[in-house]
Amino acid sequence: MQILVYGYQKTPRGAKEESLISFSDTDLWSEEIGTLEAIWGPERYTQITPTHFKVLLSNPPIQGSKLPKKIFLEIRKPTSATWELEYPQTIPTLTLSTEEDGDSKLSAQVKLSIIKQTAKHASTLLGEQMIFTVVDWLEGNIARIVESPGRLRDVTSGVTGSNEDDVSPPNKAKAKAFRHRSSRNARPIDWTPGKEPSMLLLAGKKAKYSLPDMQNMLQARMRLPAWDMKEDIIGAVNDCQVTIISGETGSGKSTQAVQFILDDMIDQHLGHITNIICTQPRRISALGLADRVSDERCSRVGQEIGYAIRGESKKNPSTTRITFVTTGVLLRRLQMGDTLDEVTHIFVDEVHERSLDTDFLLILLKRKLALRKDLRVVLMSATLDAKIFSDYFGGEEKVRRVEIKGRTFPVEDYYLDQVIVKTGFNGGGRLMPVKTPDHEDVQGADPRVASIIASLGDRINYNLIAATVGTIDEMLGSSDGGILIFLPGISITPSHSILLLIRYRDYGDPTMHRSYQDLTKWNRALSRTAASCIPHP
Repeated sequence: MQILVYGYQKTPRGAKEESLISFSDTDLWSEEIGTLEAIWGPERYTQITPTHFKVLLSNPPIQGSKLPKKIFLEIRKPTSATWELEYPQTIPTLTLSTEEDGDSKLSAQVKLSIIKQTAKHASTLLGEQMIFTVVDWLEGNIARIVESPGRLRDVTSGVTGSNEDDVSPPNKAKAKAFRHRSSRNARPIDWTPGKEPSMLLLAGKKAKYSLPDMQNMLQARMRLPAWDMKEDIIGAVNDCQVTIISGETGSGKSTQAVQFILDDMIDQHLGHITNIICTQPRRISALGLADRVSDERCSRVGQEIGYAIRGESKKNPSTTRITFVTTGVLLRRLQMGDTLDEVTHIFVDEVHERSLDTDFLLILLKRKLALRKDLRVVLMSATLDAKIFSDYFGGEEKVRRVEIKGRTFPVEDYYLDQVIVKTGFNGGGRLMPVKTPDHEDVQGADPRVASIIASLGDRINYNLIAATVGTIDEMLGSSDGGILIFLPGISITPSHSILLLIRYRDYGDPTMHRSYQDLTKWNRALSRTAASCIPHP
């Protein structure tokens, strides 16, 4: 793969985003299936041979009908002796397989209709890597096909694979279009309000917001600083293509801004077309935000709120309105030819980090905005030099800015020498006696502290972390609270080691020779930390 970034623009709009990415003509199949494996993960993607794999479809529920629990689309690379008939100049061979259960079986006519219509759609994408788009299209249309497969005569005479006669032959124009990654002519979003799906979403929202659990959650959301700026955020996003939201840590911008826009779209009777993507620089951020926003909307992850990270995805094409993704996943979609024509809003969170992925994404979004006037882009950050980004997207006349004040909490710093004295840590797994309970300033007070610090070296000392957790738990007493541990580049296994050390640190076997109070204390420390001990990326 080659990534071409132009250093000179001849027009105000600049080059189209498709011009920024080009591909060599070799090994396109291997490149694409490697990307698909990263996006779908082992739960959905199964490699059978280097030229044959299958993907588990995400099926929407169908009223009054049953689908098999698992439907797989099997895809094989087409074989040909000439370049003009190689993939993606020819559609791949498609087959359907299911794990059938009782009455939930698909008839041969339905299966054939699914393959026919999928292959017909794939034939409109010749010249570009199409598999992700084809699978996405099938997931969104399989319910319609199952309910209305068509007449048997029409189905049996349709397209069933890549070697059928009615597939349009490739030509030089399509090959040229492939090299330049020309965008396909996707259907534009229909912004007509008041359609039946939107009215159903509005009715569902009103019913949900009347529930006691939802009212309690709304009360909690209203206490966030972002709630006071709700109308400003909605107005800015509706008025301008680009909005910059600067909010201090704890203001609620990451969880609330996307919900404000979704609720506003539903209230405008446009809920059925709403498709919001929110990028996060880290996987754990995308997962955590999807969980939190789902809780605030009293739903489960994968329904109204979903996520897509490398190797894992949980969303429903027919019901998901907000999808939290990593920046890399969105770039992969653009790389594979997805024009995002069905997306209404793109939120880029933590934009101040200025990673290569984020900067490259902003380049593509700027050019996408020039082609789609209905697309809205929102940049969010806690610490942000807004002027830099405002100037990049056209200045104050084209960009709206919203600032959210945050909440501050008292923070007290403890340094390593103080931690050693407070915990009574002696460099091993046991404790040393603490001279006085209020021994705060240890500089020069005990020469043993200096020797203990020197003995720690550069490695992470899990015994010290366990001792620190135990001390914090004692300080908290019966109060509610959590303990968050950041470990640079550490996998979950050492994190579990810390939890075991908390339990066995200087008690050995907690079932032997220990009082009930001792066991209760360490079990409490274990429960405080178990859900919060996470690796720092």
